Amino acid sequence: MQTHTKALMLIPAVAGVVATIVYFVQGGFGAGHGRFDFVIFLCGLPSIFVLVILDKSPLSGLLRAFDALTEFVGVIWVPALLNVGLFYLLGAAITLLKDRHV
Repeated sequence: MQTHTKALMLIPAVAGVVATIVYFVQGGFGAGHGRFDFVIFLCGLPSIFVLVILDKSPLSGLLRAFDALTEFVGVIWVPALLNVGLFYLLGAAITLLKDRHV
């Protein structure tokens, strides 16, 4: 695995840790009304939008399964893990493009 791919995967992992700290400092997620909910939302970008879209789709039952686990997992770590995968794919694409260009 390339160094830049590892670095890209580290970004959403750190964002997940920051969101976790803010979540516990705030005392949970305030459904958009908490003092730090916007920070938690920003740390989940861009994958948090996938969850918003899924919530309005026929697949919303999938989200309910995550809600049953805990709000913490559904709001913070599902987007963080999706972002790690997304950033891994981004790093792999960069590697492929660099290898083709050389």
